[in-house]
Amino acid sequence: MSLSNKSIRNALEMKDENIIFTEDSKFMLVNGIKSLVYFAMLTKQIDRCLNCGLAGHLVKNGFNKNMIVAPSLSLRPTYISLKRQKYKCKSCNSIFVAKTSYVWEYCQIAQPVRQMI
Repeated sequence: MSLSNKSIRNALEMKDENIIFTEDSKFMLVNGIKSLVYFAMLTKQIDRCLNCGLAGHLVKNGFNKNMIVAPSLSLRPTYISLKRQKYKCKSCNSIFVAKTSYVWEYCQIAQPVRQMI
């Protein structure tokens, strides 16, 4: 039985609508511990380059995959395998990834987990 994006988002205390869950969760070994892993993708429509500010010069350039520590469900460690969309600016050749308020940039701990600490 597949859960909807909305119910998974509510269980993980996620408010960002740009994160879409792509497949069912699975139990996997993460660092030698049986954990619940959700698979998701973050993609946004970005109009301007974050470096030079020019519009219309961005192309999608693959994904970065991160394992995000999420709030524990059913007394098991929970993770989100998050694929973030990468973008490349054709004018300044800078590369950047889509950002979300659920996880800080260059961090792998979700905000609800951070607030529990």
